[in-house]
Amino acid sequence: MFDWLFTPDWNSPILNVKWFGLTYFILILLMAVAIVGLYFLFRHKTQKTKMILFWGLFGVAFLSKLWNLIFWYTPLSAVYQEVANPAGVQLFPNYLLLDPSSEHFNIARWINGAFPWSLCGLNLYFIPIYLISKKPFWKQFGFTTMMIGAVLGIVLSVSFHWPNPWIFFDYYLNHFAFLAIPLLIVLLGEFKPRYRLMGKSFFTLIGLLLVAFLISMVLNWTLNPEYRSLRDNDWYFSSLWTIKGDTVPFNLLWNILPVPFVYLFLLLPVVGILWFLVILPFDKVSNLKYLWSDFKTWGYNLFHREKRSYLPEDITK
Repeated sequence: MFDWLFTPDWNSPILNVKWFGLTYFILILLMAVAIVGLYFLFRHKTQKTKMILFWGLFGVAFLSKLWNLIFWYTPLSAVYQEVANPAGVQLFPNYLLLDPSSEHFNIARWINGAFPWSLCGLNLYFIPIYLISKKPFWKQFGFTTMMIGAVLGIVLSVSFHWPNPWIFFDYYLNHFAFLAIPLLIVLLGEFKPRYRLMGKSFFTLIGLLLVAFLISMVLNWTLNPEYRSLRDNDWYFSSLWTIKGDTVPFNLLWNILPVPFVYLFLLLPVVGILWFLVILPFDKVSNLKYLWSDFKTWGYNLFHREKRSYLPEDITK
């Protein structure tokens, strides 16, 4: 059924998605058509109906991640290995580290995957905040981080080394939901991104990365003996990839500045440019002149615990 997309060879990557290949463009086209279709289908619906759409898309992403957790981080991973791979070809030498029933089980690595720590997995925590919160800042932060993460995940598609087509659908369903939710919320008039909130979002992202790095180091030094003994040759717990990433953009940055956490600062100018571009269709560039003064006011109110400001109330929230 999936012969055109997958190969049954256990010794080869099974996903035939190549950059700028036919499948690559088909996937992007299907996602674009789906988002445009949902926009025209729901643009005149009530706010309640629109919220049902947003929560439904979140449900798709959540169930997909739940399936992923069960498949990879429970004994079912070993069961599938035996059933689907009777020849005994072991494609993943370390897969038993994720199986709680295995004597080789590693608690730190299990935590790394069972509780989504990747930049994409983090959206599972942000989407409910994004949908429930009435504060423009949280909606803006969710919009910018989810949009950029989803676009990069789709454009920089990865190959999967497991002969199961549902892993492919899990990956693209998640990234479609992470792209469609923030974009449709804006297109359907539920929220308008603004440049003047970029400064607050920018420093919040830095704080989030710092906390992720500290969590990574604590778990590596307390639960991960491989990190302490074979740090240069073995894997590590990397919350949000703050130690060293395993994907193309993070590896490129690491090669330029191979210092844990610090190398991510090379990404910040790129983030600023990408945020500018995703907000551009919805706000005036001239509003950038308010960014610095707005950020200073937010910082003052944060440390003085006051709400005094010459800004509209919704900007300081």
